[in-house]
Amino acid sequence: MNESYNINSILNAVEDLYNKTNKKKIATKSNVLKNDDVPPQVDQIIREAEQYKKQITSKSKKIDEFNKLQTSEFEKDKNILLDEKKKLEEKIKEIKIFHNAEMYKFKTRLEHQTIIYKENYEKIIIENKDIKQRLENTKKQISSFQKIKSEILIAVTRLNETLSKSEIIGSITPIDFSSTENIEELDLEKNKETKD
Repeated sequence: MNESYNINSILNAVEDLYNKTNKKKIATKSNVLKNDDVPPQVDQIIREAEQYKKQITSKSKKIDEFNKLQTSEFEKDKNILLDEKKKLEEKIKEIKIFHNAEMYKFKTRLEHQTIIYKENYEKIIIENKDIKQRLENTKKQISSFQKIKSEILIAVTRLNETLSKSEIIGSITPIDFSSTENIEELDLEKNKETKD
C-alpha cells in the first residue's frame, strides 16, 4: 500500500455506508451496486480500516488494563507507604517521649548537682575564710610571741648583767639559756625537787 489514507475519513465513510445500507433494508436490483461499480481498492481500504479499528480498540483495552494495573499497584504502594509513614510517626513519637524523659532526668540531675556544687563551693569559701582568719591570727600570735620572747631575753640578759655586777651574788655565774646543757641541768634539778 503505497498510498496514504486519512484513516478517520475512511472510517467515517465506512460508517456512512453501513448506516445507509441499514436504512434501506429492502434493496432492489437497481439499487444494489455491482462489483464493477465499486473500485477494487475500496474493499481493501475498508478491510484495512476495520483492522485498524480493531487494533485501536485492542490497544485501548490493553492501555486501560495497564492503567488499571498501574493504579492498583500505585494504590498498593501508596498504602504500604502510608503504613510505613504511620509506623515512623509512632516511632518518632516514642523517641520524642523517651528523649523528653531523658532530658527531664538530665535536667533534674544537673540541677541537683548544681545545687550540691553551689553548697560545697559556699562551704569551701567559708572554710577558706576561716582558715585565712586562723592563719592571720596565728601569724599575729607568732609575731607577738616573738616580741615577748625577745623582751624576755632582753630582760634575762639585763638581769644576768645586774646579778653579775652585784657583790653579794658576784660569785654566782649566770645561766646561759642559749645552751641546751644548762636548760637540761635546770630541768633535772626541778624534777629532783618535785620528787622530794
